[in-house]
Amino acid sequence: MTCDECKNEQRILALEKDSERNTSAHKDFYGRFEESSVNYARTDEKYINILDAINKVKEQVAELVAKPTKRWDAIIAAIIAAAVGGFVGHFIQ
Repeated sequence: MTCDECKNEQRILALEKDSERNTSAHKDFYGRFEESSVNYARTDEKYINILDAINKVKEQVAELVAKPTKRWDAIIAAIIAAAVGGFVGHFIQ
């Protein structure tokens, strides 16, 4: 029997095509996985920045509570400033 008469030629061609398709699918999968990893790192950085802003607000509130005069006005101003700063910082990134 020669290669021209091979009964498995169609099967072999199908397997080769399947292998090429799988290679492409794996490249897609790993590309998406890497993109997801990058997005996670960005989200983690934003989360750290938000926690830092919250800690600063806590410090400012603690300082304002220690001062007896105009506490509430200053606390409200600090909270508003922190909220605006947090939103601006979030949308800038």
